[in-house]
Amino acid sequence: MHIDLDWAIASFHRLRLRAPLHRHAAPQRERQVPRIECMHRTAIVTVVTHNYLHYAKALSLSVKEHCPDAALFVCVADDPGPDFRAPEHWAGWLKIEDLGIPSVRRFAFQYEPFELSCALKPYAMRRMFQLGFDRVVYLDSDTQVYGCFTHLHHWLDKASLVLTPHAISPVPLVPGHDERVYLRAGVFNAGFVAARRSPITEQFLTWWSQRLAKLCCNDQPGHLFVDQKWLDLVPGLFPDTHSSRHFGYNAGYWTLTQVAIAADSAGQIHLGQDPLVIWHFSGFQASQPEIISRYSVDGNIRTFPALRPIMQRYAQRLIECGADHYQALPCELTRLSDGTPISPAWREAIRTDHSILVDVQNPFDVEQTPNLVARFQTATTKASMLTLWRKNLERVVRDVRSQTTTGWRKPARLAPRHDRKAA
Repeated sequence: MHIDLDWAIASFHRLRLRAPLHRHAAPQRERQVPRIECMHRTAIVTVVTHNYLHYAKALSLSVKEHCPDAALFVCVADDPGPDFRAPEHWAGWLKIEDLGIPSVRRFAFQYEPFELSCALKPYAMRRMFQLGFDRVVYLDSDTQVYGCFTHLHHWLDKASLVLTPHAISPVPLVPGHDERVYLRAGVFNAGFVAARRSPITEQFLTWWSQRLAKLCCNDQPGHLFVDQKWLDLVPGLFPDTHSSRHFGYNAGYWTLTQVAIAADSAGQIHLGQDPLVIWHFSGFQASQPEIISRYSVDGNIRTFPALRPIMQRYAQRLIECGADHYQALPCELTRLSDGTPISPAWREAIRTDHSILVDVQNPFDVEQTPNLVARFQTATTKASMLTLWRKNLERVVRDVRSQTTTGWRKPARLAPRHDRKAA
């Protein structure tokens, strides 16, 4: 059930004033309210498109098990359909229209679905603070919680923001698999961002959302990687930031080469001396549970047997949460309202505010703008060139990364014209 946000805000203030609720008014909602009354009034929020809802459901089950006092919210970036019913243990779910984004349909159109989900993070976090929560934890939907947030709350007692770096221990210098990857993709992993209510947090969310309003592109050759690369600047701009050195928070395939991973007699996984609290299943596929991540060369459970139980359990959980059903659903963000596929160049034309399209309020709606496709085709010559340039430069970077250390200085050829679509 979509949460009534005005009701949630009012309920939160009643709790703070210790005013009783009328038990006969809304019994279903009343079961959700005590989540706001936990010690730190903590919200956990994630963002998905509706064909990734099985990830959000799997995350919510782990939150329910290990952080029962936290309120979990799911922001759905597109329309989940009239038959969607949120699980009862969710505190609520949000539509993109609930986030207060100006010109929200243009905002959504300019990005690919992955980019859009990333761009919504600061808006979703701010909405949690507007609902009255004192602490907000953003988690990517492909994460699982395996322990309580004791360390996190201790860090937030002293800092406004908590980030988790990819690398907190040096790794071997191997082209394509050493710290140079993080110089391109980002020092910090944006699958976890925690904040407490403070002026610094408000400044951070304002700054981050302003950057992501137009610059949340997956354009690593252009020094942008969606929301994540921007986090490199946060410790310098916002000194009230804690950079976690706990291996167990937001661990993922990037952690494999940094620390020994083992399980104790009770089955609890430890990364060095740190217990596992959050594992980020980036690059994991339920159909191949023996592969920890498709992004890691050595990432398989034969090399890291301690991870076998959580990999197998997570694969099973995704299936139980409807992976087969949700993965088969089309994403409405990839097509116009009449079913016409959206060209990347059309998105670029909206993102750069092409003059012929500035009056289009909803670039998805062909009924509202009957000559929409023709206007896109007229506008996209420049945008197509920019999109093609990005793809070719990304191909260059991929080619160079595959070379030896000496080969990093060698120029790589551009893809021939017939290969560019695949590049």
